[in-house]
Amino acid sequence: MEVFVYDVRLPPKTRDPRILADATERLIPLAKILDARLGNGPWLDGDRFRFAYIACGHILHRYHSLEWDRPQLRNLEDYYECLQTRLAYRQNAMVSYEDLRGSY
Repeated sequence: MEVFVYDVRLPPKTRDPRILADATERLIPLAKILDARLGNGPWLDGDRFRFAYIACGHILHRYHSLEWDRPQLRNLEDYYECLQTRLAYRQNAMVSYEDLRGSY
């Protein structure tokens, strides 16, 4: 969420690169935990798609669509690609947030 706020919600003139660096430092270990869990995939719970993946999925859309220096995590990338095969995900989670740009 912090990376999203930095990249989308904060007006460009108010951004401090240290904020993004701090948010990235906190996010990467969590992304690595999720990546390791997804190694048992294709979904978080093995072969079954569950409601909880929607909550995770919308965050992964932001994770992959924002401009920031993120690590290459193959399982996360594969999971995001898998989510994108679902019409409901594309229609409801992969929504534009351009109207939110600079809104803080």
